[in-house]
Amino acid sequence: MDAKELIERFEALVDRHAMAAARVFAAASVEEAMDGAVEALEIIEEMMDVLEKLEGVKMHDPELGARFFYALHRFMRAEGDLIAQLEEIFGQTLANLFDAPVSVELEDGHFTAYVARTKSRIAIDMPEDVRAELEELGLELGKNFSIVITDVLPGTIFYPQK
Repeated sequence: MDAKELIERFEALVDRHAMAAARVFAAASVEEAMDGAVEALEIIEEMMDVLEKLEGVKMHDPELGARFFYALHRFMRAEGDLIAQLEEIFGQTLANLFDAPVSVELEDGHFTAYVARTKSRIAIDMPEDVRAELEELGLELGKNFSIVITDVLPGTIFYPQK
């Protein structure tokens, strides 16, 4: 593939990624949001392949370079919005699950849930259905998942909704 074909492929992947992110925003459940997020991650893997191929191609056309950087800019904005939406979905879901104030952080592929210490007894006397849901979520996220019981919740705090 030449530079033009690779950039066109990259632009198409950015469009697909935006559609996967839109699925997360429109999700009616955590499962639907996870499906959209997994699809977005698969598209990012394809984008990485295209980027690797682009490294070895000489790009002499300034218009192609501009198209590439515009597509990259669009991707970065969509990815930032996607991460914020996932944090909100997971934060609210975990606050309801723990019946405690929660804040969440998704950074470098690692998801951390911070649970208010005032309700930390739930981490010890955790109902079996809560434990099962957390284990399922942990399996879906792999080893990149942790829960921290703390006195100070960083960032946006989500409160349980009844």
